[in-house]
Amino acid sequence: MDSSDRLHALDGLRAFALFLGIYFHASLSFMPGLDEWVVTDTSTSAAIWIVSGFSHLFRMSLFFFIAGYFARLVYHRKGFRYFVRDRAKRIALPLVMFLPVMIPLLGLIWQWGAEQSHRSIVEPLPVSVRNFPLTHLWLDRAGRFRQFLDRTLLTLLRKRAAPLVLGVPLAITALAVPEWNPGTAIPSPDKSLIPQLVPMVGFGTAFVFGWLCQRSLATLTTITERSTSSGWLTLACFVLTFAGGAGLAKGVPAQWLPLVRFATAFCVELTIWYWNMFLIGMALKHLSAPSALRRYWADSSYWLYVAHLPLVTALQVVAFRLHWHWSIELTLILAISAALLLLSYKLFVRSTWLGAILNGARRPPLKLEQSVAPA
Repeated sequence: MDSSDRLHALDGLRAFALFLGIYFHASLSFMPGLDEWVVTDTSTSAAIWIVSGFSHLFRMSLFFFIAGYFARLVYHRKGFRYFVRDRAKRIALPLVMFLPVMIPLLGLIWQWGAEQSHRSIVEPLPVSVRNFPLTHLWLDRAGRFRQFLDRTLLTLLRKRAAPLVLGVPLAITALAVPEWNPGTAIPSPDKSLIPQLVPMVGFGTAFVFGWLCQRSLATLTTITERSTSSGWLTLACFVLTFAGGAGLAKGVPAQWLPLVRFATAFCVELTIWYWNMFLIGMALKHLSAPSALRRYWADSSYWLYVAHLPLVTALQVVAFRLHWHWSIELTLILAISAALLLLSYKLFVRSTWLGAILNGARRPPLKLEQSVAPA
């Protein structure tokens, strides 16, 4: 297999990253003290903060790594013009189509949630370029320099040092954005049309890393060979990230603040990339064989992510009235939303014009396809 062959493991990981987004939003109503969400349930758990916080730490970077990997593949197979048209069709067009529906619908659900929980409704700021709610819809000729990059990247991966290099840009950014607590992970750029420095650097690094890894299959092979040690390194880095974030939240002496911010942001990226390399390696070890079911889930994942938020938040408001244990309510929210979203995908998306926009082509009901599809 070469780097242009279909990597079924990355299909599965892409779906996993998007499904984690659904889980993350479904879990927010069970986090104690999160008053800005649609409701805060009567049953909450501090454990949700840790589990959901950890998933939020890496899921978007993993998605952007995979997006960068497939983007380079499409670019070099189809050319620049096709690449631009395809990205506009599959990213910009869904944003334009669904945003006018999502904003008023979510506004109604938020109002309903405020009424049920007897909260005062916070009036949103006037819409502008700086305050524009994107919700969850926002994703040399001789080749000597490229050969140098390939060799350098492969060497860094073999020595398990690639995360050390990937962490430097975000660590520097932490010094330039003093209002950001690096321990809370990379914020989603979903509140403004103006590019935000922290997510631009954090997710941009992930995209470029994926783009560079697509140049040579040896990079993924090396990641796979070192996946076990990456898992152990993640644990140590996460403990340091948690400690740094907690310290920044409580306050540190002014003379130590720049160093703590730099170190915490650096540990965030180390946690993200050692864990992502663990996940990529495990997926390549165990999910590389073709699977019609996994491919179906991968195809459906984009639609499920685009459509999930109104359904999930509405179910959270319903669950607020039940007064059951949070684990039961969260399980039911995920199960019901997944079932309804998969049904809507099967009936209204997969083999329709909408499926052609989201997936690049209309898909048959359930059939293993061997051709490479863009991310």
